[in-house]
Amino acid sequence: MILNVLTILLLPAIFFIGIITSYEDIKYKKIRNKWVLSALLYSIFIFLGIFLKIIPTNEILSRAYLFSYFLNLIFAFFVGILIWVTNLWSAGDAKLFMAYAVLIYPIHHVQIPSVSFSILLNTFLPFLVFYVFKMLFKTSVKLKLSLLKSILKPEFLLNNLLFIFSFSWIGYVLMSYFNNKISGIGNVFTMMLFLFIVLFLFRNILKIDHKNLSIVVSSIALFTDFERIISLDFLRYFSLLFFIFIFVRHFIINLAFETLSYPIYIENLRSGMVIAENFSKEKGSYTKHRMTPLSFLSALIEKSEGKFLFPALSEGLTKKDAEEIKSLHSQGHIKEHTIRIFQTVPFAPFIFLGVLIALLIGKI
Repeated sequence: MILNVLTILLLPAIFFIGIITSYEDIKYKKIRNKWVLSALLYSIFIFLGIFLKIIPTNEILSRAYLFSYFLNLIFAFFVGILIWVTNLWSAGDAKLFMAYAVLIYPIHHVQIPSVSFSILLNTFLPFLVFYVFKMLFKTSVKLKLSLLKSILKPEFLLNNLLFIFSFSWIGYVLMSYFNNKISGIGNVFTMMLFLFIVLFLFRNILKIDHKNLSIVVSSIALFTDFERIISLDFLRYFSLLFFIFIFVRHFIINLAFETLSYPIYIENLRSGMVIAENFSKEKGSYTKHRMTPLSFLSALIEKSEGKFLFPALSEGLTKKDAEEIKSLHSQGHIKEHTIRIFQTVPFAPFIFLGVLIALLIGKI
């Protein structure tokens, strides 16, 4: 009965927040804090109100349930922050995700990580499918064949094979330790996210090559977990993970750069624009680098050589940033006359869609 009451009270709030934030993100490209804060406060107020009201009537609502509710709030906060720090999405998207996680949790009470991962899975998969089809149809056959040729080089495939095998095994061990119950495509998605975060740590934080460590970890995996690794189930799972990682990491990302960015003259730069090319200072001059397209992956696999002029890309340029680029160009430090800009993609509608799908399929 309690869950039914919570559903009646919280479901309209989910639809209201989803509709208003999606509309404003599409029209104004902004998610206002007042909607996120309202959702958080409303959820906490309703939940605590019901909890305190039913205690005198001796109805049972486990204190462990109350504890897990606030633990979920903390967990969603850190997941949102982690994804924002790695530029998987903007700060507004991260806060909106946290608000949804808190609104939904009282309706479908299960293991804490399942709430967040279900929303993430059902958000990113439709997003990826939509833009993958767009990229495949909008790019030339010549470009696609050129990318395939570079991907099929033996050394390239071997390096990626070692990385994916070694760190997906570490991911498997970690998920097993935490009694992971995510299966199927959700498991592949979770592992993909884990691999991208590991790649980010090596390239952007540690700034070291992962090849030697991959060899060591692969050897340990073969020695300690040989029977599972040679099983047919593992081979099928690993083959799917390897194909999807290569497809997304090297094929789709490069197609996305051509599809989702366009060139403008540097003199026309404005605040709010998300640059697809950044600059690093090398030997007294500024060199332009292509950045990873699809803003939710922008920091995970960008080149790490040199110090980039603008480290935070997903939020767009400030007025000061735009003026700095123009000034460097006018002074002759930046030789190029154009810079590519990413088309801004409103992400709030996709998060709302992910929430609705999660509610409909009952996987939360």
